[in-house]
Amino acid sequence: MTRRNYSTHLTLIALTAALALTATPDTSRADPTTRVPIGARAAQAPRLALGRRPVTLDLRAVDVRSVLRLFSERSGVNIVPSPQVQGAVTLSFKRVPLQDAFVAVLESQGLTWERVGDVVVVSPR
Repeated sequence: MTRRNYSTHLTLIALTAALALTATPDTSRADPTTRVPIGARAAQAPRLALGRRPVTLDLRAVDVRSVLRLFSERSGVNIVPSPQVQGAVTLSFKRVPLQDAFVAVLESQGLTWERVGDVVVVSPR
């Protein structure tokens, strides 16, 4: 394992532990099949129930699929990225609700989400 991969791996382990202490799943459900636009209309769109408890994240050049997996694990929501979802994310959140962090990551990567039953599929806009 290279030094950079090792550092990213340790960061994800630390984030998982930190989120375990701060994030709790929100059990409310939205419409079973919903496509959500990101951007100007995002505030009016249905919300994905990821939880409102604040989290603190500091990520540098972490694969976006790994970040989505982290959100999935902490929220209890099944999140599946489409094969076209790729790229690295660098972000720093201090006490931001998990839902808002999720939307910010999607917006910064040009992504959107769609609920299909109990699964949230993340794909490019």
